Amino acid sequence: MRNAPITRNATRITLTGPDLANFVAGAPDQRVKLFVPREGRPAPRLALEGQTWREAWERIPEADRPHQRTFTVRAHRSEPVEIDIDFALHSPGGPASRWARSARVGDPIDLLGPTAERNGGYSFEPPSGRHLLLVGDQAALPAIGSIVESLPADARGDVFVEVTTAADRQDLVTPPGVRVRWLYPDDDGHTKCRLLSAVQGTDLPADRGYAWIAGEAGRVRALRRHLVHERGMDRRSIAFMGYWRVGHTEDTAHARVPERQLAQ
Repeated sequence: MRNAPITRNATRITLTGPDLANFVAGAPDQRVKLFVPREGRPAPRLALEGQTWREAWERIPEADRPHQRTFTVRAHRSEPVEIDIDFALHSPGGPASRWARSARVGDPIDLLGPTAERNGGYSFEPPSGRHLLLVGDQAALPAIGSIVESLPADARGDVFVEVTTAADRQDLVTPPGVRVRWLYPDDDGHTKCRLLSAVQGTDLPADRGYAWIAGEAGRVRALRRHLVHERGMDRRSIAFMGYWRVGHTEDTAHARVPERQLAQ
C-alpha cells in the first residue's frame, strides 16, 4: 500500500495483493466495494465461502463489522498488480476519510471487485463519435479523471467539475477536443445551482450527445431533467449516478436506493 497526497483535500491510496491479479475493469468508471475497518478495531476478513458479500458482512459481529463504501477505481495496473483509489479528506470526516488519513504500508483492507468485464459496476458506455458531456462534483472527480484519460485522441466534449476550493483542482490529461472547467462555491459557500447553471449556458448537440452525470443525488436528478426536458436529449444517451445524498451516509442511503451488486 502507498498513501500519496493529491491535493489538500484528497489522497491516493495504492492497493496491492495477489488477489488483485483477477480484477477486471469493465469501463473507466468501474466501481468497487471497500470494507473500511472501524476506528480502533482490527480489520476482519470478509470470508465469502459460498455466501454473497452482504451475507458474509452481516455475519461479522457488529462491533467489528467494517463500514462498506463504494469507490471508483482511479487506475489499475497489471505489472505490478496495483489499484489506485482516491479518497476525499473531509473535515470532520467519515470512516473512509479517517482511515485514509492514517493508512500506512502494510495496513489491510478488503476490496470486492469484478472478475469479468460485463459486471454491472460501471456506467460509462458512450457510442463512438458522440459529443461527450461529463458533469460531477468532488465525489465524482476520480471517475471523471479516469474517463477523460481513457478517451481517444479525437474525442470531443465538455467537462464540468465542482470542487471545494481552487486547491482541489487536479491535473487531468485530456484530448485536445475535450475542455475541462472547474467550478467553486460562492463566497457564502453555496454551490446548489453552479453545475446546473454551467450546463445551461453550454451549447450541446442534443441529437449527437452523450452525458455522464454523477454526484449528489438531488443535483444529478436536476441535471438529468434539464437535459431531457429542456435540451431534448434522449434519455438513453444519459448515464446518471447519485454517488451520495445530503444528510445520508452510504449505510443510510442504501436502505432507500438498492445498489447493483458487483460480480464476485
